[in-house]
Amino acid sequence: MLYLLRHGETAWNTEQRLIGQQDVPLNETGRAQAHRLAGVLASVPFTAIYTSDLQRASETAGIIATVHGMKPIRERRLRECGVGAWEGHTWAEIAEQWPEELAQLQDDFLGCPPGGESLQALCDRATAALLEIVDRHPGGKIAIVGHGGSLSALIIHALGASLAAFPRLRLDNCSITTIRIRDDGLYSLTAFNDTCHLAVKVRG
Repeated sequence: MLYLLRHGETAWNTEQRLIGQQDVPLNETGRAQAHRLAGVLASVPFTAIYTSDLQRASETAGIIATVHGMKPIRERRLRECGVGAWEGHTWAEIAEQWPEELAQLQDDFLGCPPGGESLQALCDRATAALLEIVDRHPGGKIAIVGHGGSLSALIIHALGASLAAFPRLRLDNCSITTIRIRDDGLYSLTAFNDTCHLAVKVRG
């Protein structure tokens, strides 16, 4: 079983700025969310906990792992999509400054931000990491702490969906998505963007 867990909230999330691969830390709300997430997962007997190496994910993973007496394993390929010149900007600013590049990306999902990474490149690297992780822990319960983009790439792989599915895969901070790995090697999505544990608004 795979547990795909998005990191807690950051200041840039609240400002609706694209973070990309900027190493922005959790804010106080994000840390409180991570502790609540850790609490709801405390009874899950994880075989391993993997995380993106960016601190907003690795800090979230560390809070979860502490409850289990484990140490998260950092995996660079689980990083968020690199969005180049768009990092730190809002969508409104991007539409104003890079209208052609944004239009191309929205049209066929094959373009990429100036100096950034394509969605296909993101899917390729994240999926390669996933396949290695699954092979390393057959039949295990595996937590993967990542980002909206990198986790969506894993979900797209599991569903056999196209890049066009990306805009429809919204993952909230500290949400839980679970995927069962069947005996035939195929995947079944069993929960998506579950935030019931955050139903009462968290304030750090």
